[in-house]
Amino acid sequence: MNLTKITKNLFKLSKQEIQTPPMKLLFQPATQYNNIILKLEFTNIKENTLLQKMLQTIKDLELTIWNQLKKQNNLLTLSSQVIQNKQFDPYLITKWISKKTKFNSQSQIHSLELNNILEIPKNTMLQLNCFCDSAWITNTNKLILKWKVKDVYFC
Repeated sequence: MNLTKITKNLFKLSKQEIQTPPMKLLFQPATQYNNIILKLEFTNIKENTLLQKMLQTIKDLELTIWNQLKKQNNLLTLSSQVIQNKQFDPYLITKWISKKTKFNSQSQIHSLELNNILEIPKNTMLQLNCFCDSAWITNTNKLILKWKVKDVYFC
C-alpha cells in the first residue's frame, strides 16, 4: 500500500474502491459534524459469502495501513470503521461526500423516488460504490480510514 504523507497526521493513499453487496441501512442517515453518515449492516453475514469477503477486504486494508504506520508510532491504535456489538451483525460506517454544508454532486443517488440522502428510511437494502483515499491519526493516536460514498443503489 502506497502512503503519501500530507501533514503530520494526514496520509493520502492510493484510492481503494469497493462495491458493496446489498446491505441493510441500519439507521436513517444522520448528520454529524457537517457530514452525512450511513451505517450499513452486514446482515446474515454467517450465511453470505459475499458479505464475508467484503468485511475481510475492509479489515485487511485497515490492518495493512495500521501496520505500516505503527512502525513510525508504536502507540498507534486502529479505530475501525467496522463496528461489532451484540445487538447487530457487524456494520460499516460510511460518509456521504460533502463540502461543509453543501453536498457534493459527485455522489449520486440512483432512485426515482428520492432526491435527498436523508430521506432514505432505515432497514432499506442498499448497494454502494465507495472508496477510501486517506488515513489520519487523531490527537489520541487513533488511526482512522473513512469510507466515502460515491453511488447509492436501491435493491
